[in-house]
Amino acid sequence: MTVSFVDFTSFIVMKEYHLNEVLTADRHFTEIGLGFEKLF
Repeated sequence: MTVSFVDFTSFIVMKEYHLNEVLTADRHFTEIGLGFEKLF
């Protein structure tokens, strides 16, 4: 699995602000295993 720098940055910022829901079609948010819930 290849994850972009932008995705990793998003993961870090979202965890810092305790955000678990994301509106995206990007599968990496669920594949990374950090507990994100895709709303799309």
